[in-house]
Parts: sequence; C-alpha cells; structure tokens
Amino acid sequence: MKKITILILTTMFFLPLSSSAFDAFVKEDINAVNLLKQKNTPSELSSVSLAKLAIERRESANLIEIGDYKFFSTLIIDNNWDLYFAIWPKDSSMDNKTLWLEAELEKGAVYEYRGIKFNLVLENGIVNIAYDEPGNKFISKISYDDIFHKLYFNAEKIIFADRVEYAIIRNHDPLNDKEGIIALRRDREGMFWYSFNLDDIISNQIKWLVGINGVLYGMRIQDNNLVFFSKVVEKKN
Repeated sequence: MKKITILILTTMFFLPLSSSAFDAFVKEDINAVNLLKQKNTPSELSSVSLAKLAIERRESANLIEIGDYKFFSTLIIDNNWDLYFAIWPKDSSMDNKTLWLEAELEKGAVYEYRGIKFNLVLENGIVNIAYDEPGNKFISKISYDDIFHKLYFNAEKIIFADRVEYAIIRNHDPLNDKEGIIALRRDREGMFWYSFNLDDIISNQIKWLVGINGVLYGMRIQDNNLVFFSKVVEKKN
C-alpha cells in the first residue's frame, strides 16, 4: 500500500489530476486509513446496565417445594470456574444463601432451617433434598440442567454475527467476595458452556469471547454498564 501511494503522489506532481480524479483518490486513501483503524480499534455494539443484570439474576432462581417448606436455589461460579449449589428460604433474599461446592455436595450435606435438618446430596447432576418427621419422609429434587436452563432463558442475550448467542449473567464469586459476569452458551446438542470474569478484570480491558469470520467479539464494563464490542482481526500474510 505504501509503495502504491508514493507512486501515485509522484505521478500527481508531474501530471496533476483533475479535481474529480483528485477527490476520488483522496476518498480511496481515506477509506484505506479507516479500514486500518477499524482493524485496530474496537467498535461498540450495544450495552446493558449492571443493575438490570442483577435483577434478572434474582428472578432466575428455581423454586423447591418440600413438605410445607419452600426454598429458592441456583448455581454460582467462582473465579476457578467451579460450581456451587446455593439455597435460601423463599421468604428471604439471595443474600442469605447457603452454598456448597459441587464436590462437597456429592459427599452429602446438611442444611438447617427452623430447627429442621434437610439432607442434600448431588447424584448424576441432580440434587436430592430430604427430611424426616414422625411418620413421614419428604423428598424433593432439582437438577443442575434445570437451573442452567432457568439462568439461560431469563438472562440478557447477546448474539454475535447472527450466529453465536450468549446469556449474560451477574454472579458473585464466593472465593473473594467480588462481583463478575458469566457468559453462558448453549450448543446445538443442548449442552451448556460457561466462562466467568471478575468486574476487576473486565473493567480494565475487553474480554474477547469468540472470533467469527475474522472478527473478534467481547465485553467490557464501563460506567456501570456492560458494553459489547467487535474488532476486525488483521490478517497476516
């Protein structure tokens, strides 16, 4: 490109172009510069407020009914991308949740509420919750798949290049007590795939999620909003 431009400029010096020809040349040159800028500068696509994501997260809990008791449940992800099962009373808030790592729940756990001990165990992706009272045994079940479906379908969506869709979910990391963003994707077989990024990280830089046909797509936190970007990848010869 530089060699061609220099050659044209030299020709212009000895053989001046007409006004219309010169305007066409300048326009072509500007378009070339703008193309280079586009390849190196991310373009903003859309945005969603963090407050809206937080509301959607609270509204995405799964109801569990066992005997006369009602609880909400969900899944939470830490910065190591490990899963936690969380539960809290229906008449309370998500801030009062109790949670267990997936590996802990597979060994069995006890949740105490109003003097009753509820026994929980995770088997083949299904959480079994049970408690006994004289003459009765109550059991309820909730699957990880059901929880992921609720999170996915209730969440804000972003579709990149009309091909790849992500559900964007607010998440509180229990390891370091910090907020972050889950990007949850559902493939053609119905399997869920996720990534997690702390606000601290994506407030300082764009997190690129996927590349499609030479274009990167990602997200960044700016002014209490989650902003989505695209960026053309310059091809290397």
